[in-house]
Amino acid sequence: MRLVGFVLIVLSLTLSAAAEDGLRWKVEEGERLRVTASQASSTEAEIGGRTYESSLNVGVELNWQVRSVADDGTAAIEQRLSRLTMAAELPGSEPVRYDSSAQLREEPTAGVKAVAEEFRPLLGKATTLRLTPRGEILEDSPQPRTDRSDASLTVADVRQMLGRLLPPLPPDRIAAGEPWTDVQQTKTPHGGVRIEGRYTLRDAPQEGKPLEIIDATYTFHADSKAPGVALTLGEQNNTGTFYFDPRAGRLVRGEIRQSLKMQVRVEETQVEQRVSSTLRIEVSPGE
Repeated sequence: MRLVGFVLIVLSLTLSAAAEDGLRWKVEEGERLRVTASQASSTEAEIGGRTYESSLNVGVELNWQVRSVADDGTAAIEQRLSRLTMAAELPGSEPVRYDSSAQLREEPTAGVKAVAEEFRPLLGKATTLRLTPRGEILEDSPQPRTDRSDASLTVADVRQMLGRLLPPLPPDRIAAGEPWTDVQQTKTPHGGVRIEGRYTLRDAPQEGKPLEIIDATYTFHADSKAPGVALTLGEQNNTGTFYFDPRAGRLVRGEIRQSLKMQVRVEETQVEQRVSSTLRIEVSPGE
């Protein structure tokens, strides 16, 4: 049900207009969407009294086409990766700048060649995901990673990034300021991490500002440890802001800001890390 004819009345209520309608994704068969997502992160690590700094920026552009919509509103979406960018600065390595859409004007470095070769099999590759009306990405049957079994970015990696950037919508209609929660699991080279998210809806949108705003806070917990590795999470500050269009039935944009201190012990070596990252997503009509 669309928000038609009741806008003036609903704006005067404490309950959010989109919450009355369930605040749901409402895509249609054949609909096309363009999704851009990025993650920019910087890390400062102390090992043996020395400090090492690194940065990694990754961006993807995805084309979605809705193939079908089930009776419960869950959409089967064909996804293709149309562009990938990467910028990395790691201790002891030459900087890497890669853009799959750029024309090389000079001989690429060895690092850029390696990245291009690794990511090439993913470009244009069609995969399928299922998106529920609440914005949850469901697992389909296993799909091949890429034509290269050792590729560092896989379909699962892209899906995990989207899972972080698509906020779970409230299970039922909800009043502005009333929270709902969600738990996600993610894997790191140092072991599993459980992410507890707490979300709240801001006051009902004002006239001329039809987007619903969702605020989020996140708490990370070390959930499991890899063999021989001890992971301890310390001081952290993780927040997010998302803008949802209830009339279009989709997310418009969102941003997650993360700051986290952690301690990793591998056998007798202890590493203190401070990680800061920003994740962004935009969803717009496709061609």
